[in-house]
Amino acid sequence: MSPTFRSGDLLIVNRLAYRDAPPRRGDVVVASHRDDTLVKRVVGLPGEEVEVRQGTLLIDGRRLDPDHPIREGLLTIGRGRLAEGRFAVLGDNFALPANQLVHAVVAEDRIQGRVVGTVRWWRFGWETDEPSAIETDRGRLAGRLAPDIETGTANGDSRAAPAG
Repeated sequence: MSPTFRSGDLLIVNRLAYRDAPPRRGDVVVASHRDDTLVKRVVGLPGEEVEVRQGTLLIDGRRLDPDHPIREGLLTIGRGRLAEGRFAVLGDNFALPANQLVHAVVAEDRIQGRVVGTVRWWRFGWETDEPSAIETDRGRLAGRLAPDIETGTANGDSRAAPAG
């Protein structure tokens, strides 16, 4: 998920985020895929045709410009239509070589939660964008973690997955 996350980032995951509504395009999710746990961005929704051509994401044949930072590259993934209840997820690093690339189609019930924040460890202590709260795209967690929020590191903690 570089450049969005770095190895070692602590991820804050809302495990109840999709109890009442499905994932939306652009959400960063933690999902189970085969024997792995992934941290990826939702790029395709059920019923859509998804393709990545030379680093350009196409949804139903139309270019979709990301509203988040990506590492540009020549990534190409063949076109396919998503079945009902299936989501296409992809990392933000389009410059990875093909043998290191992990992209997936995951069922909604395999999505464990939405990443709502990160805390980055620096040499002299913890750093957040705002020490008293974590700002998210859909709300604020004011000064404490709710019981439905789980934390894990981006580099292998059992509750989160590699962010790369």
